[in-house]
Amino acid sequence: MKHVSLDPLDGPSVILSSEEHTVVTNELREATKGIARGDLAKLWAVYKSVYKSRPHWRKAIAHYFLD
Repeated sequence: MKHVSLDPLDGPSVILSSEEHTVVTNELREATKGIARGDLAKLWAVYKSVYKSRPHWRKAIAHYFLD
C-alpha cells in the first residue's frame, strides 16, 4: 500500500489463520510483481482477481482504487 501512497493502517483488516494469511500474501506478492508504483488500475485488477471468492473484501477496499 505504501508504494501507491496509501497508509496500511487505514486499510480494513480481517482475522485469518496463519495458513490463510500465507496463502493470500503469497498470491498477492506473486500477482503484483512488475506492477509499477502508483499504477492503481493494474493493482486493482490484481486484487479483484486474488479476492474473487471474497467479494466483501473487494467492497471494503474498492474506494482506495476507484474515483
